Amino acid sequence: YVWCAEGARQLRQDYRIVGSMLGVLTKFRQQTSLSGLPLELSMEEVALSQKRGWIRLLQTPTGTQNLVAPPVIEDLKARLAEKGGQRIEVPIVSEAAAQVDEATWQHPRSTEERARCAVFADLHSRGLWLTGGTKFGCNFLAYPGDPLVYHAQYTVHVRDAREPIDPLMLAASGRASHAARKHMLLSCVAGDGGPGAHWSELPVRHVSLAPEAGFGRITERGEPGRQEPADGLGQEGGAGGSAAVTVDDDSGRAE
Repeated sequence: YVWCAEGARQLRQDYRIVGSMLGVLTKFRQQTSLSGLPLELSMEEVALSQKRGWIRLLQTPTGTQNLVAPPVIEDLKARLAEKGGQRIEVPIVSEAAAQVDEATWQHPRSTEERARCAVFADLHSRGLWLTGGTKFGCNFLAYPGDPLVYHAQYTVHVRDAREPIDPLMLAASGRASHAARKHMLLSCVAGDGGPGAHWSELPVRHVSLAPEAGFGRITERGEPGRQEPADGLGQEGGAGGSAAVTVDDDSGRAE
C-alpha cells in the first residue's frame, strides 16, 4: 500500500503506475465513484517499481495504531482541546513510519507470476498504461494514455507458449474484447531467458487480434474505416473476420 499522497501522485504522473485507491473520502462518503488513500499496487506493479527503484518497501509487523508515536498522540489531544471537540484533519503517516524496517519482496515466485511480470514490464516499456483486467476476463487492460482520460485499447491475455490455445477460449475472449471495442492481445514469454535469468530479461511476444474492419469511423462511401494501432503493436485487416500479427519484441516491427 502507498499511504503518501505525493508518492501516489508521482507513481501515476511520472512512472505510469496506476494502482487502485481503496480508502473512503471523508467529505464524500455517500458516493463510490471516487476513492482515496491508501493506494494498493498489484504484484506486477510492485515488482516493476522495485526493479526500477521507484519505491521502497517497508515492513509493518504491528498494527497501524501502534505506529503512532506518543508525541503525535499528545499533539492530537492538544489540538482537539483547542478546537473544542470539533473535527480536525491529521496526517495518516507520522514520523514513526521512518522507524519501520525495509521488507523483502518475494515475488514473482512461480513461472506464471514471472510471465505476468515480464509481459507487464514489456508493455509498460512501450509507453502503455496498464490496470487489472478482471472485469473483461483478461490479465491486464492496456491504455494509450491515463485511464482517467482514455478507454482501454487492448485486453491482454498472458499465455504459456508451451501450451496449446483452446479455440473456444480464443473465440469467446475475442468476441468479448471486440464487443467492447478493444483489441485482444495474446502475450507469452518466448523462452526462459537462460539459466538464472531475471524475470525482466525474459523475451516477450505479442499477437494482436482485431475485427477485419477494425473499430474505425464510417467513410464517405459507407465503408468501415480502420483504427490506427498503438505504437509497437500493429494489426492488419484481412479476409475472414479477424486478423493476427506477431510483433517483434526487439524492434516493435510487425511481421
